[in-house]
Amino acid sequence: MLNRLMELPDLAPCLARAPVPGVSHELALSVLGAALAEQRLRGGVIQHLASGRLMGFGLSGFARGADVKERVRSGRSLVVDHLLAESQGSRVYLDPAQMVQVQRADELHLVMVAYHPVDLQDPLVMELLHAGHTGFRLLHEGYGLRGVWQEGLESDFEWTSAIGFQVKYRGIGAEGSSRWLYGAEREDVPASFPSHTLSYVMHRRERRLHLSPAQCRVAELALWNLDDEQVATRLRISPATVRRHWRGIFERVDTIGALRGDGGGKASPMAASSVSSAEQRGPERRRKVLDYLRTHLQEIRPA
Repeated sequence: MLNRLMELPDLAPCLARAPVPGVSHELALSVLGAALAEQRLRGGVIQHLASGRLMGFGLSGFARGADVKERVRSGRSLVVDHLLAESQGSRVYLDPAQMVQVQRADELHLVMVAYHPVDLQDPLVMELLHAGHTGFRLLHEGYGLRGVWQEGLESDFEWTSAIGFQVKYRGIGAEGSSRWLYGAEREDVPASFPSHTLSYVMHRRERRLHLSPAQCRVAELALWNLDDEQVATRLRISPATVRRHWRGIFERVDTIGALRGDGGGKASPMAASSVSSAEQRGPERRRKVLDYLRTHLQEIRPA
């Protein structure tokens, strides 16, 4: 399976495979496309590595806790209400600057806007679940989320409960709807189950590297296996600027000794000089840094 970031052209085929119930395809495509372009929504796509066939996807947005809970208490469809509000000019899903403010207040909630449901009878289901878990963590771990919400069918109960969701409402939305609301807040996730998918995105962990916002974005895109030219295209900067950001990342990693497991102390000049220049700047050096960041995703999130 191939995990990659969702691009705007992916949106139409993804929604054709798994439409958003309760809104027209045209409205969903317009509203979600605008929010994705503005980086107020983020998504991942799972493709079959050999055939390139779309196997799954997820599209999510961050929102204020008070806004989410108000809609949850109403018993109406969280996703439909959000999309209709967005279509009328309200910016429910937060942009990166707003996310920082809400995160600092410990009120950042995640809403899964659209996703391709898992078929537990699919012979590739274990590969799909692993790919989905990996993509979910890459998109959402490290923010210290307060809550995560997702709508689905009754048939989704088995796999959603397996990753930590609880049933919050049954039969939400329009009369006769069989949609369920699944959710989890930080206090719902048992500390005794540290490998739980949702436990990864609920934990608040201290940052050690203190990377700049630009360095965070470069590293985040590299974790999705984008090369310097692809990162530069996405960020509308030059490849030389991307490489300069990498040099800054290497300097921060060396300063705290993150790859030596020294507990965060500053690296000694002797220790730093023992690392060859080629290793500091070469592909192997970058691979080690990315391996570190995969298990410390809080380092590439806004502070």
